[in-house]
Amino acid sequence: ADKEITFAGKAAVQVFGGPLVPVSVSVQVGAGVTKFGEPTDFLGELTVTTIPIGVGIGINVPTPGASIEPWIAPRLQVTRVSSSLPGLSSNTDTNVGISAGLNVGFASGLGLHLAVDYLNVTGAGAEDPITFGIGLHYTFKLPGIGVPMVPGV
Repeated sequence: ADKEITFAGKAAVQVFGGPLVPVSVSVQVGAGVTKFGEPTDFLGELTVTTIPIGVGIGINVPTPGASIEPWIAPRLQVTRVSSSLPGLSSNTDTNVGISAGLNVGFASGLGLHLAVDYLNVTGAGAEDPITFGIGLHYTFKLPGIGVPMVPGV
């Protein structure tokens, strides 16, 4: 019944590719922090910090009337677990993960995302999680050369 909130952020920089190049490569890094439990619990309040560092590779398949982009993103994932109780040691694990998916966008602005994620978790009794995702998006397009339009300016 407990609810935890994760505070997270990410950044990505495209290092190769563009509108005329069908392959794009980006470097990605993120960080997330989640707290579990209470300071009065047996193990104290646990803090889990996750830092994924990876590379994303996408291929834009030229298709009339739609944009189709399969992608893959291998990563190194650093996870640190620490307790608020003095004397309990922290634990840091480094694992390898990979995500892959397909983005489809239509001329109407509607789009679809499909993805799967796998993380190779080390440790006794650890299970390797596989996550599937699906999503929709809508892209709003402004007329002109892509510069946002501000009324009165």
